[in-house]
Amino acid sequence: MKALKLICFTFIISINAFGQPDKTYTSLDDALKHYEDVYKLRLTAEHDTAFPSGIVYLPHLTELDLGYNEIKRIPGSIGKLTNLKTLVLESNQITALPEGIGKLINLTTLKLFDNKLTTLPKSFGNLTALTELILSDNHLTSFPACLTRLTNLKTLYINGNSINTLPDSIGNLTSLTELCLNFNHLTTLPESFSNLTQLTRLELKGNNITSLPDGISRMTNVKEVDLSSNNMVTLPVNISKLTGITSLILATNKMVSLPVSITQISGLTTIDLSFNQFTSLPNEMGNLSNLTMLDLKYNKLTSFQVSICKFTGLKSLSLDGNQIVTLPERIGDLVNLEELSLDGNKLAIVPDGITKLTNLKYLRINNNMLTRLPENIGNLKNLKALTLDNNHLVTLPASMSNLGNLEKLHLQGDQLTILPKCVTTLTNLTELDIKYNKKRHLTPAQKQFADLRRY
Repeated sequence: MKALKLICFTFIISINAFGQPDKTYTSLDDALKHYEDVYKLRLTAEHDTAFPSGIVYLPHLTELDLGYNEIKRIPGSIGKLTNLKTLVLESNQITALPEGIGKLINLTTLKLFDNKLTTLPKSFGNLTALTELILSDNHLTSFPACLTRLTNLKTLYINGNSINTLPDSIGNLTSLTELCLNFNHLTTLPESFSNLTQLTRLELKGNNITSLPDGISRMTNVKEVDLSSNNMVTLPVNISKLTGITSLILATNKMVSLPVSITQISGLTTIDLSFNQFTSLPNEMGNLSNLTMLDLKYNKLTSFQVSICKFTGLKSLSLDGNQIVTLPERIGDLVNLEELSLDGNKLAIVPDGITKLTNLKYLRINNNMLTRLPENIGNLKNLKALTLDNNHLVTLPASMSNLGNLEKLHLQGDQLTILPKCVTTLTNLTELDIKYNKKRHLTPAQKQFADLRRY
């Protein structure tokens, strides 16, 4: 019995000795009263303008969150917190970091998003335990050389700065799996960039990049690539060696063509080519059998390529803002399509093949020249939204009464003179727009329906 009491007493002493590592303190005064037991401290949105000096007297602190304050200066004494593993200083007014920050050699996560940093101290390179670093939305004009010493970094975000070049030494960061340099001023990438062979996610959106280095083909682990809003004209032929890519975003560039080799990236599920200057795509693209999303809106396409009909796994297809005149009957082969957008083309008719798309939920054909819809459009029984604004429709097929799941119907700016009876049977409609038609009269039932549903 005495032995049992001794064990229990020892256990209680052990708990007191090691504190409560899972507890997060939210008051500095409270934390200082229990300074030996404090491991986590969060003082966010306190509107502090100065770094709370008492923090440095918390010897066991491993996590410190001072985000969303108005702190302007970090004192060199922060270097006393040598047990820190996570430091969050995001959304403050910090203009510079002290050399003392380099003493935080156990730091693995550092978040400095949304401050006013223009440079980093040389000692920053001593933080070799860092695996995650967030420096987005600061005022950096060059890529800090000290960062290239952080060879354990896995995640690096430096979005929204003014960096115009990357040093060759960026190739030292061979542990990186995520690199985001969106919205900077980059025009080229160094050849050493291809040393980042562990990357799985690469984002370079909103720069001025015109081409990729040939060595990019070595980055065979990359899965997600975003190069949107640059000045790219085409891709290198050896892009085909990046066989792991599943998502390729190339929107808002100056692209006129794609290399046929892209069709060898069989795992692609998402391709965004919107807002470019494509007049056609390689016919071989039909080999991309795993594609589920294809965005080609606002290009210069004049026809709907039959090869697109080979994407039988496609769920979303956008062709808005082109100059397409006709659709092939084989569009019905896209049996898994759930969303089809054809706004702003020159379509006068829609082929009957479209009525085979029985999984379709959203169909948009606004701002075309449609004079009629297929008689069997009622086959699209899963349709939830149908928008046909600004066409030349004078009537609607009776089979539309079968669209029992339809919630949204837009017919604004067409040529309807009456509200067709088939519309009044659509009891799940929550949104009906029939403004700017040529309605002459409505029956009492139709008028009541239209008044209830339209906006």
